[in-house]
Amino acid sequence: MDGVRASGNQCVSVRSTKSRRSLRIQPTSVPSSEEIESMHLRFLRQPPEDISFWEVVERFNANVAYSGLVHAVSQDGIFTENKERLIKDALIVLLSRCPSTPRSVPSSGDFVYWKGLSDREIRLQLEEGRFQAIRRLVASKAGFEAFTQLPGVRENLGRAVVAALAQNDDALTHAVIDAVNTLMQPMHESPDLRQEQLNKASIMSSASFMRQLVNLFTLHTVSYACPFPIA
Repeated sequence: MDGVRASGNQCVSVRSTKSRRSLRIQPTSVPSSEEIESMHLRFLRQPPEDISFWEVVERFNANVAYSGLVHAVSQDGIFTENKERLIKDALIVLLSRCPSTPRSVPSSGDFVYWKGLSDREIRLQLEEGRFQAIRRLVASKAGFEAFTQLPGVRENLGRAVVAALAQNDDALTHAVIDAVNTLMQPMHESPDLRQEQLNKASIMSSASFMRQLVNLFTLHTVSYACPFPIA
């Protein structure tokens, strides 16, 4: 995957389920228009009637490239939308919604892709999708800066990361680590070095996160280095 990204394809990603192409409005070969991206950002803040929040997250992930929003900067004009405000609002909403509570988990009939899955499997998929959406938002300059500039974002994201890593699920762990990496390595154009340093210092200062990360590395090192018991 790193090789594919190094060759210029920043949209490659890994997920535990098939991509929901039926949820995408435009063909996958065509980047989403500014109107489509803005519409899905607004839906994250206020979902349409008869559509659950988690389906909105799935639709957002299907219509926004993994490398981030194509139209993430506000254009000059009287009636133009404030894209930065939309991105920050969407990030706050995603961090405030947690699929770990029973009442937040939709029934299997709410979304066809969840039929036949246990509550735990549904929660893990919801959490994975949430971090994939967060990753798409923080890949933009506004989302990258919001980590340290918006009150509560760092704390809420930190709690969500620690809780997600504690699930010991490989797909969810990958989504979490990739989102955190995006906060330390800017994906947008003309990055601010000082903001990058602030993000890195803030992430590395979390003792609970670093503890979880060390445990994760230790677990994977032991399991892959010695897959069979030694006699």
